[in-house]
Amino acid sequence: IWDPKTERLHGLNASGRSPVNRSYDDLIAALDGADSIPPLGHLPVTVPGTVDGWFEMHTKFGRLPMSDILAPAITYATDGFPVSPVIAYYFDRAERSFKRRQDMIQEFANAQETYFEPAAPKAGEVFRNPDLANTLSLIASQGRDAFYHGAIANTIDAYMRRIGGDLRAEDFARHESEWVEPGCVPYRDVELC
Repeated sequence: IWDPKTERLHGLNASGRSPVNRSYDDLIAALDGADSIPPLGHLPVTVPGTVDGWFEMHTKFGRLPMSDILAPAITYATDGFPVSPVIAYYFDRAERSFKRRQDMIQEFANAQETYFEPAAPKAGEVFRNPDLANTLSLIASQGRDAFYHGAIANTIDAYMRRIGGDLRAEDFARHESEWVEPGCVPYRDVELC
């Protein structure tokens, strides 16, 4: 984030960590002989850091209330929006990709119901996501703790337990973003960071 007042670049690592109760040996055993973490399923899932990242940036640089910032997204998730051709293309592509690799996914019914019921939205169709609207509304009214210490973390914990995943509410409660010094190098007449 470039701060024009101080003419300083700030870096924020909001990346979520791996589940605390998953050891390296547990991961290797779960891979069942594979040489890499699969791209789908519960094994590549880490603590979602985005919400904390929003609040860290807002605390340092924000002026508007978070409820005002999230209001447009909540409205789109509640009332829906007409799907553009490019988004329809990616919805369709995602649906085909997930179905082709469904054996990697421990549970697909939730995604199916949210994004692909009865099929991926076509261009011009109105797409709504009431669950996302509810999540964003909780975050807007109760702050980051609604996500990392409340019902949302507990819901994700219960879901992960049901599908055999390792992510727990404890992992959410421990999450903290970290302000870092961006890595920069000179390139011709500019600095790349």
